[in-house]
Amino acid sequence: MIRSTRAPRWLLIGSMLCLVAAPGTAAPKVESTCVKADHSTRASDHPSSVLPAEATDLDLEALRGNVVLVDFWASWCAPCLDSFPWLSDLQNEFQDQGLVVIGVNEDRRRSEADAFLERHPPSFRVVFDPDGAFAQEFELKQMPSSFIFGRGGHRRIEHSGFRRSDVAGLRKEIQELLAEKATGES
Repeated sequence: MIRSTRAPRWLLIGSMLCLVAAPGTAAPKVESTCVKADHSTRASDHPSSVLPAEATDLDLEALRGNVVLVDFWASWCAPCLDSFPWLSDLQNEFQDQGLVVIGVNEDRRRSEADAFLERHPPSFRVVFDPDGAFAQEFELKQMPSSFIFGRGGHRRIEHSGFRRSDVAGLRKEIQELLAEKATGES
């Protein structure tokens, strides 16, 4: 069973994931605080993997057998903007090996998240947590923050922030989790 600080909400998260499309990745650490990001580029449409879903509708239990990376982000967070391309690359590269990346948006106004996604379309699933309830379940302290679950559904890795210098190490940890069997998880 997927373990979290509070199981009820945590277990709901996976069902929604079945509705939102595949790819994703985790974000490494950042030392700076998030500030407003400059969104000068524009994309015309949202990818098909981004659906109007709420984080409370997700059921991570349904993803057992995969390595699941849950990444919390907000439109005003500069390191979050930096992490998006890397997360998309991870999802695209490792989805066939069982990696599922899920972005959880923490903007209070959905329109801010939608505008961000329009300019920076991800190739991973995105859900919305405007009241921060899901973030509370994870005891979120910083954005972006990533929580990676092994194939057996247990939280294995936590990363706060995003720094390019952390990417290689995090990538290696993800590859090691992908190489494990669900029954051999510690």
